[in-house]
Amino acid sequence: MKKVTHRLVEEHIQANSFNDLKNKLAAFGVNSDSMVNLSVDVSAINHETVHYQKTIRRLRRQVRHLKRLIKSKDRLNFAQEEFYKCMLDECNKREEADKKKSTEFFTKCLLNALYTAQNTV
Repeated sequence: MKKVTHRLVEEHIQANSFNDLKNKLAAFGVNSDSMVNLSVDVSAINHETVHYQKTIRRLRRQVRHLKRLIKSKDRLNFAQEEFYKCMLDECNKREEADKKKSTEFFTKCLLNALYTAQNTV
């Protein structure tokens, strides 16, 4: 077996997976029989973790948005309810006033009719 010695000094190899790293080392002539000393720096985390974190952030943002919408809808419902209560009160006041006016009117008409009838007899 032929022994091959390679010395890599300050060589930076970027690999996205172990298979990618294996292929790049094979390009330097490194195989399973070779002795290799590696210094590894991990510069990224798993993409799935990032995706889940972004998804969780989006969901939290959506929940906050929906809470704000519910609060604003509750405020709107409360304002509408108060408006309709005030409107109903006003209608009731006007109805009572109209009843008083109509009662007074019919009372006057009745008194006038009785007065005219009494004076004609």
